Amino acid sequence: ALSEFNGSLDLGPAPVKVAPEQSRLPVQHTEARDRELKAQVNAFMAEFDREKQARKEEEEARANMPDDDGFITVTRHTKRARKESAPLDSDGNEAAVLEKKKKSKELHNFYHFQQHERKREHLVQLREKFEKD
Repeated sequence: ALSEFNGSLDLGPAPVKVAPEQSRLPVQHTEARDRELKAQVNAFMAEFDREKQARKEEEEARANMPDDDGFITVTRHTKRARKESAPLDSDGNEAAVLEKKKKSKELHNFYHFQQHERKREHLVQLREKFEKD
């Protein structure tokens, strides 16, 4: 096969050049196609929503019905916690409690070197305090 290679590659017929005006579809044609597609999608989604609602109602009805043996099937529910009003401090100040909660979540010594620096600073303060006394 390699001995038969004559130095030129046969890539088939040359591509046909088409003017840009000829390659575009008429605007009316694409708009009509878009309207048809949108109508089909809307019809599909409406049918899907109806089926989903029917399934949900069926599951809700089945959840509270005992079976032949008298047992009620446990179904999976996700109960979302309701957001209650924010707690108040002794003065009735809501913002102070939220600020305190936010500060408690902050990480002061996240990195290892920060822990060492804080210990060194604490020792320096203790030495200064000791020298003053």
